[in-house]
Amino acid sequence: MNLNLHLVRPYAKARKKFKGIFYKNPVVGLGLALPFAVVCSNTLQNAAIICIAMLLSFVPTMMLASALNKKIPAALHFIAYPSAAAILLIPITLLVTPLSANLGDNLGFYLQILAVNSLLIYSVRPCAKMTPQKAAKYALMNWLGFSLVMLCLAFIRELLGSGTLWGVPVLAGSFKLSGLAFPFAGFIMLGFMMAFIRTLNRQMYRLLIHIEINRKEEKRVLDAARSLQ
Repeated sequence: MNLNLHLVRPYAKARKKFKGIFYKNPVVGLGLALPFAVVCSNTLQNAAIICIAMLLSFVPTMMLASALNKKIPAALHFIAYPSAAAILLIPITLLVTPLSANLGDNLGFYLQILAVNSLLIYSVRPCAKMTPQKAAKYALMNWLGFSLVMLCLAFIRELLGSGTLWGVPVLAGSFKLSGLAFPFAGFIMLGFMMAFIRTLNRQMYRLLIHIEINRKEEKRVLDAARSLQ
C-alpha cells in the first residue's frame, strides 16, 4: 500500500522544531551531562543551582565558539572553550552561593566541572560552524532540555524521598523513600525516563501510521463502492 504519511511527516517536522528539548534531548536522548542529572537532581534547590550555572556558562561559551571559530585553531577548541567556561564559573559560583547555605557540601565540585561537562564538549564543534545567533538558539534549546530533565527528576526525588519541595515540607506522615536521595536512585529514574520517552515517541509514530492506513483503506473501500453504483 502506497502511503503518503500525511500525519507522520508533520509530526516529525514539528518534533524537530523542539530539537534539544523533546527531540534529541541532550540527557535522555544523547546521554550527555549524566553525572549532573544523576547526582545533582536530589533536590529542587540543587537542580536549580546547576541549571542556572549551566545557563550562564554554557550559552555564552557556545556563542564565543561561534564568534571565534576562525581565530582559534580547531585543535585548541577543546582547551580554549572549557577554559572560558571555567573562568565564567568563578563569578557564577559567587552569584548562586546565596541560594544554598551549604553549597559546597551539597554540590561539591560539580559546579566547577560544568566547565568540562560532556554537553559543552559535544556542542563546541557544531556551534563553531554556526552564526552567533544560531549558536545561542542551539545552546538555549539544549539548556532547556537539560533543565527540564533535571527539574523533573529533582521534583520527584525530593517530594518522594524527603516529603519536601525546596526544603519546605509538603507531604504529611512518615512515608518516605529515603533511598531516592542517593545517586543510584537518580540513575535508575533517569533510565526509566529514557525508556518512557523513547517508547512514547515510538508509539506515537505507530498510532499515526495506523490512522494513515485506516484512512487509506477507507478511501479505497469508498472508491470501490462508488465504482459499483
